[in-house]
Amino acid sequence: MKQAAALLALATTAAANHDYTVSDLISGNFTVTTNDITMVPGHSWQSWTSGITAVVNVKGSTQKKIEAGTFKWQMYETGVTSFIASGNSPYFTCDNKGCDPTSGIALKYTSGTMGDFVLSVTLALPAKAGSSNDFKLVMWGEDQDHNPYDFSATVNFAYTATINAVHTKINALAAKQLQIHHDNDNGGDGPNAHCMEMTVTAPSTNTYWQAHGYQYPIQLWPKGPCDHKKYNFFNRKTDIATGVSMVTLGEHTDGGAMKLQDASTVNDVDCSDNKCLYLITNPTSPSGKQHCQELDNPEGTKGGYWASKGWKYTSPPWTQGKCDRNLFNFVNRETQDLDGFKGVTFWYLGIQH
Repeated sequence: MKQAAALLALATTAAANHDYTVSDLISGNFTVTTNDITMVPGHSWQSWTSGITAVVNVKGSTQKKIEAGTFKWQMYETGVTSFIASGNSPYFTCDNKGCDPTSGIALKYTSGTMGDFVLSVTLALPAKAGSSNDFKLVMWGEDQDHNPYDFSATVNFAYTATINAVHTKINALAAKQLQIHHDNDNGGDGPNAHCMEMTVTAPSTNTYWQAHGYQYPIQLWPKGPCDHKKYNFFNRKTDIATGVSMVTLGEHTDGGAMKLQDASTVNDVDCSDNKCLYLITNPTSPSGKQHCQELDNPEGTKGGYWASKGWKYTSPPWTQGKCDRNLFNFVNRETQDLDGFKGVTFWYLGIQH
């Protein structure tokens, strides 16, 4: 019991790994302190690891008239000689006539076009290029004069190293068979409710479970089968890997309506006004290593969720539309009523060959 409790405590600590430090801060045209720089995951339950979204905010002030500029960053992994990822975001909206400081993209003033501001960028954490879990995010700002930099700083953080092993120890029971399920009641909406039931043969030695068991946290995938009285309609059975199968069940109604969102429905959805957005992580990685994150936000920019959290979804990297479910055909995680906003759903999808 003590060992199980210790493992559970370790898993909880790892799951909340949002730690970082700020170093090498240099203020140029921008006045910034280390306490003004923050980096958080896109969602509070996420830890630093490849594929998740990180949101970086830099608060500061300036007395210089900034006419144009770019927020730039490079990601370094300890032990790897060159940066492993990079990106940038323009300060303002620009066209062939120039830039508009009142229309901020990365740089947004509290009031007017000078003084206090928030500089922000959203990025997807890259896959490891080496064996280290230690990373540095080097970032800087350049305005129309290019030199000196408006500011520069480094954010130091580490990918979670223990969570996979911990979940494996907790879930990989010495049993002949493990059965878990994910009940997506969809707020009691019978026509759209479904339950996924996974069966793993010899979980303590199963290759797939050893590698991917962490993707099925017990909070979302409790032990045992689906409620077969409630979910009485067989939809499909999928062989995920050797000794691992997934059965998807729905609720049978008099109208016989199907219960699952599938690829055929995606093209019929109105994604205008940021009603749905998606982001593909690790797009340059080998096929099968990518994930697709999708936000379903039915009320668009007029809704409460967007007013509270819309700053997380800058474009790029987020794009209006939905994940291609013909390609991203595996549900790693589905979060209903995201951050307490009813009707808002966040999907984290992978590729199952």
